[in-house]
Amino acid sequence: MSPKTLAFKCALVTGGGGGIGLAMSKHLISLGKSVRMVGRTEKTLTQAAKELGNNTAYYVLDPGNISAIPEFCKKVIKEHPEVDCLINNAAVQKPLDINNFDLQSADQEIDINIRGPMHLTIGFLEHLKSKEAATIINISSLLG
Repeated sequence: MSPKTLAFKCALVTGGGGGIGLAMSKHLISLGKSVRMVGRTEKTLTQAAKELGNNTAYYVLDPGNISAIPEFCKKVIKEHPEVDCLINNAAVQKPLDINNFDLQSADQEIDINIRGPMHLTIGFLEHLKSKEAATIINISSLLG
């Protein structure tokens, strides 16, 4: 990431409770950034917040639950108006068996990997436009 990309102060990281999201959150904190994590599992987020320390706030949200995103965005903006970076990192990738295709599972994967980040971006866009160094970073699976 270029220095200009890292000009933000507070990142909201989806999929922040583990894997790439947790590693990225650790790195951002090491650079002096604040992090607000988002994930589907509270137990995972609680453990990650303890690991990160620094009173890291977290929110439980399934980014595949598209109807929950508008209220989620309003809540985060109200509680953490300092957020000036959205990192859409949450993603899933399931094995594809065309002979035993699970359409519901495929729809869920598309919601989490594509529709969720799109709705989150739109939900935060006006807020981010008001920030001096607003940044949106998208990370996803191969499907995304």
